[in-house]
Parts: sequence; C-alpha cells; structure tokens
Amino acid sequence: MVVAALTGYVVATFGYKPMFIFASCSYLIGLIVIHLVLPALRPIEVVHERVSAVVD
Repeated sequence: MVVAALTGYVVATFGYKPMFIFASCSYLIGLIVIHLVLPALRPIEVVHERVSAVVD
C-alpha cells in the first residue's frame, strides 16, 4: 500500500517520467546488487549416481 501511495504521489507531482526512469534503471540496479552479494558465480557440478530400486 505504501508503494502504491508513493507511486500516486510521484505521478501526481512530477508526472510519469520519474517512474519510467526508475523502471528502466531497476534491472541494472538489481544486477549490481547481485554482483555485490555474489561476486563469484560458478556453475554447480552435478554428480549422477545410479540408484537401484528394490521391488519385492
């Protein structure tokens, strides 16, 4: 509810331009945050093991 109210205030006061700027920058901000939190991303090595099912 707070975000909706804040969005309404920003649009009523400044128009839609600040919201479009925020929307266009949010992806890059998220990418920067991910790279700061996890600086070294490596693929996970999955080891496949054979599982034998015993059926009585």
